[in-house]
Amino acid sequence: MGIGVRKNWENAALAKNYIRNINSIDTSTLRTKIAGEIQDIDFKLLFPDIRPDRMDRSTLLALLAAQEALEEAKLTDEDRKKTGVLIGTCFSTIQTKESTYLKLAINEEGMSPLIFLKSMDNAAAGEIAIRFGLKGINQTTFAACSSSTMAVGEAYRLIREGYAERILVGGMESPITRFIIRGWEKLHLISDTPQYNEIKGPFSLNRNGLVLGEGSGFLVLESEKAAIKRHAKVYCSIVGFGTNCDGINLATPDADSQSLAMQLALDEAKLHKESIDYINLHGTGTKMNDKIETEAMKKVWGQEAYKVPMSATKSQIGHTMGASGVIETVLTALMMQENIILPTVCFEPGDPECDLDYVPNHCRKKVINYSMKVSFGFGGTNAVIILKK
Repeated sequence: MGIGVRKNWENAALAKNYIRNINSIDTSTLRTKIAGEIQDIDFKLLFPDIRPDRMDRSTLLALLAAQEALEEAKLTDEDRKKTGVLIGTCFSTIQTKESTYLKLAINEEGMSPLIFLKSMDNAAAGEIAIRFGLKGINQTTFAACSSSTMAVGEAYRLIREGYAERILVGGMESPITRFIIRGWEKLHLISDTPQYNEIKGPFSLNRNGLVLGEGSGFLVLESEKAAIKRHAKVYCSIVGFGTNCDGINLATPDADSQSLAMQLALDEAKLHKESIDYINLHGTGTKMNDKIETEAMKKVWGQEAYKVPMSATKSQIGHTMGASGVIETVLTALMMQENIILPTVCFEPGDPECDLDYVPNHCRKKVINYSMKVSFGFGGTNAVIILKK
């Protein structure tokens, strides 16, 4: 969809999908042919002072997004020394791991001496801290597809409780590999639609699975006191976080637990459910997930659920796995600023089990004072944050 916040927003507001044929790997033996793949990106041009071959692709994407967030935040060197890093990811440095394992199968001597530094799961957090002089807390969170929403929520709690003044929090994912795609195929959860222009979006009648995407998003989260003191540009505030675990099944979600996570976030924000003007859905596009997520919304809002506009921005860029939560949080913050709701694109009505207002196919003007971002991951991990205008 683009490099940079403004480019992403401008393209998202066109209400199109940016899924295309995969060209980074050979898909001749795969059923899956399409993904939200970042194409025509030259890391050597973007980072002329580093060697991109010494970092995983996901780390490079993280550096790029983190750099933009920090530049816009206009932090001083002293500010940066007190700034932490908290990243959420699902598969992390999978591209490096997969390519290394393949080389090892052929020639054990072909392994790089830098393999641990390049492939460790917290490599991105470390590289970001080094490059930008961030000396605070440094952690990487794994909670499947809830990872970066969990990271945002945990950063919020650390700041609220006084353990940190400011945290650069985000997520990154580059999961378009044969291993990942084949794994989703084995689970029968990934779309095998052959052409990108034939995709049916999440909650559609004829949806047939998730579409993978890759990307990275970061935001600078800090205490209100710190933001006011340095006259920071404030997009919105986080006022509530709810998280729990289904504790039932690694892969099958539970509507009761999802609804409880949403209620926990509302309770922490001290808000009634009627206060929420917009919900950014998890919306993976699988038959089961979309149905259960819809059911969870009805458990919280009852008949009022039909009046709450909600949308799945994965319909535009695919499912960026662990990075999806923070990317969608950034998009939600922009919706609140612009008073525009991004739609669920490629939406086809008709599923009686998915009958809420998914803002189909076209942007909608609306003042959003409070929004909710939900993420539900394998392992039954649920994470929900509430944003205030």
